[in-house]
Amino acid sequence: MQVSAGVSGLLMLALVLGPAVGQSGTPVPPPDQVKKLKRQPGTGNQGKTDPELQAMVEGVAVAPPEIGADVLIRLAESKKVTTRATKVEFLSKAFDLAATAELPVKRAALSGGDTPSALLSRAYRLNMDKLSLQSRAVNDLLPLDSTKARDLLEEIQFPALPPVGCEERLTYDLELFYETLAKVARHGFTAKDKLKGRQIALLTPFVGTLQSHAQAKPAAELLVSARLSASDLGQLTNLFAGALAQLHGDERSFAATAIGPGGDGVSGSVGNLVTTLEAKEISSVALLRALRQYLVSNFGEVRCATWRADNDPVPEAVKYFNQQFRRELQLAQIAPITGDELKKARIIPRVPPAVYWQSPESKRLVTEMRTLTGMRRLRFGDGESELTDAEKTTSNWSAQLTDFVTALEAWQPDNEPAANVFHQKSILYEGLIDVMPAGPERSKVIESFVRFLEQNSGQTPSRIEWLVHADDLLSGKRAADDRQEVIQAFVNSGDPTLSLYGRLERWEQRDAGTGNEPAATLPRR
Repeated sequence: MQVSAGVSGLLMLALVLGPAVGQSGTPVPPPDQVKKLKRQPGTGNQGKTDPELQAMVEGVAVAPPEIGADVLIRLAESKKVTTRATKVEFLSKAFDLAATAELPVKRAALSGGDTPSALLSRAYRLNMDKLSLQSRAVNDLLPLDSTKARDLLEEIQFPALPPVGCEERLTYDLELFYETLAKVARHGFTAKDKLKGRQIALLTPFVGTLQSHAQAKPAAELLVSARLSASDLGQLTNLFAGALAQLHGDERSFAATAIGPGGDGVSGSVGNLVTTLEAKEISSVALLRALRQYLVSNFGEVRCATWRADNDPVPEAVKYFNQQFRRELQLAQIAPITGDELKKARIIPRVPPAVYWQSPESKRLVTEMRTLTGMRRLRFGDGESELTDAEKTTSNWSAQLTDFVTALEAWQPDNEPAANVFHQKSILYEGLIDVMPAGPERSKVIESFVRFLEQNSGQTPSRIEWLVHADDLLSGKRAADDRQEVIQAFVNSGDPTLSLYGRLERWEQRDAGTGNEPAATLPRR
């Protein structure tokens, strides 16, 4: 099926003239801020559109900007949209919408577990922050129109990355942006462009100026994967070395990106870059000196305690540097790093993260689900063998289920943040759906969960924290054998965003479980 010129006209009308308020009162860019779309020539069935596609495009017009951008990107990726001009138009509009997304940059937690920071990190993996959305649009646009993709990439305003201290739980995740940057460097320039220095001009700001340790590893990987000429690679590597040598502070980001075991950290990525330099007969001495200074200054000053052996005078990342580059250090007459150079380090003690399931009501519910009338008895009854689906349909089981769902629905925030209660209730709903067989009882729980999501729209600190639970259910991680019922529950929802995503899933269903990874689980006993 081809999507023709009618879609272009519809998209322009819906996005430019549509209502200007989205979910929770979030303003949609007014018409004078929306780049008007030109009608693209279509092929076949001029002026006709798929009614489902029409409904989704209309939904985009009133959705919050990051929701609209995400939907347009997924539509452009759909096999049902076959017209190149329409794909380009959807992606261009998505790029523009992403500019006003709620969150500027993707964040990541250092570790998982049943913590608010881990759940927020999981929500960020939806890639619906401004930088990730614009990177996704450019990445998809590249094989369709490499010149336009490059032009849009050059329009991206790279976010400020304030230093992240040890007391914070999240740092930055810039991998998607740097991967997109490398693809554009490889495929977005003609030989003539490269001779004019456009390729090196594009990359210079992102390797020659480093705000955060979160940039160091992907920047080194960019230099390897961009397929630069020897002269350009040498020039950009020198700029990168200078920026790396001066990068310090930002302790949580350093702990997250530089202290990985073996070659997982910055040293491993720089090692790959050294190999690339040697293959092109480019000296790596300046880069090795910079990496040495980087490690000494950051390990030898203030740094965050980690779960690794912080009492070891020579951290694992330093041992890796000394061992991995032993030959290169000897040839360049660069001394390995010793424990004496790091003995003045001040290590900030670990602060236990906030965790869920601490309030009396949350403890009662999770305990009930796992023991007396909860998860264990719903799964195993009074014995050790898991109940069959037939046994789970008994009146006793149904009564237990009804009581638990009633208590879950009635749980209201008391002495803990409302967002924490929302996430814990969502995890309990998800756990319940996981153990229930398809049938009327599970259908009721699914309806209750979707209704709960609808009622709490706009109540979390950010939209992605609310959306992550909806995505887990809609993508098939939960109730995969009842996928159509879940999708219809979303379509019927009174919340515009849930209904829009339900329509999108109904129009072209993802493979089960291909949404945000991994899904949340109940806490261990």
